[in-house]
Amino acid sequence: MGRITNEEQPVNTVSRPTIADASLARTHVSASGSGCLRILHCCGQFAATQGGTERQARAVCGALAARGHRVEVLARKLPGPEQVVPGVTVHAKIRAIDRGRLFGLTYAASAVAQMVHETRRADVLQAHHLYLDAVAALLAGRLWRRPVVAKMVGAGPGGDLDRLRRTAGGLLLLRFLHRLDAVIAPSPTCRAELLAAGFPTERIHVIPNGVDTGLFRPDAAAIAPRPVGQGQGPVVVFTGRLIEAKGLLDLLEAWPLVLQEHPTATLVLVGSGPLEGELRRHASQLALGQRMRLVGEVADVGLYLRTADAFVLPSWAEGLSNALLEAMASGLPCVATDIGPNRDALTHGKDGLVIPPRDPRALADAVSLILGQPDLAVRLGRAARLRAEAEFSLESAVTHLEDLYSELCAGRGRGGSRE
Repeated sequence: MGRITNEEQPVNTVSRPTIADASLARTHVSASGSGCLRILHCCGQFAATQGGTERQARAVCGALAARGHRVEVLARKLPGPEQVVPGVTVHAKIRAIDRGRLFGLTYAASAVAQMVHETRRADVLQAHHLYLDAVAALLAGRLWRRPVVAKMVGAGPGGDLDRLRRTAGGLLLLRFLHRLDAVIAPSPTCRAELLAAGFPTERIHVIPNGVDTGLFRPDAAAIAPRPVGQGQGPVVVFTGRLIEAKGLLDLLEAWPLVLQEHPTATLVLVGSGPLEGELRRHASQLALGQRMRLVGEVADVGLYLRTADAFVLPSWAEGLSNALLEAMASGLPCVATDIGPNRDALTHGKDGLVIPPRDPRALADAVSLILGQPDLAVRLGRAARLRAEAEFSLESAVTHLEDLYSELCAGRGRGGSRE
């Protein structure tokens, strides 16, 4: 129900170059005169498995390395195995004390020290949060006279700018970050927030998050076995961090209403986070039993997408959700809340269903509609796949990023918005 088989998938007539083709066709000159760039990324949670921001950072770094660039990542030292990305050197050296305000102070101090040490070998720096990582990168970049790019991750409540304003001295940090050579906005909604916060128009570049449409695709849905315990009825999946802003408590309130119409349906939450304990208690109070499963972090998110019938994103704060783009690329009919970044990715009734945030009844009605109308599910999933290919491919995102790096390194101005 709702999945597109290989035979049903429409043919995309637009010819797209492969990563290998792009790397052969393009020439980038680094500050040292070589044919590739030395790019130093700062992404504190690079080793985390489930976060969309971190998955996006790993995908981008891997694609840049595949195009011949020298890519290094400065990350936080975390328990467990370190993340390995082919061609990417990861320096897990940032240390922090996880205790109230001590975290921000110790993280920032460590990140600055490590960025200053590593920057001397780099042509360009990129921070993957418009927060402490960006502050550290900008300080190091100014010291070594390297161009610095920072990416805004989240908009609205709990987003990058909101966190800055709620941080002690945050307004001063925000004014300092206005000096960044370039700021990446993943969606027009994020760009609008940056403009309202005083960032110069000419330094804001709209570069949507990119999804690997070869890795996330619907073709295998008809043959891939479902994960153990997922059941035989329809499956609705959420992937991402289990945090309050994702609207997961609203989703749990909606699920008994869905079960009234589709009693064999199963809700699968893929990911981990601080809300996990509360979600388990709430599910128990609602007596959801096996009709709701928390599977934690998984090695292959795509397996759960390929074997699901629908995807749901009930969040009330986002940047441009990588999880949503992955579901779209997987050919899933998607239900998402009516907030700016989600509207930037989905058009209601055309390639997804968009419903009011914090409205369990509307959420339940939309999910039930998709589960009850297979033709609608297939149509929405097909359109979502085509839109992911046309607007949100990883190759396109990395190409725009290469252009931006090269412009900055060559000193050809500060570019403009890539919309």
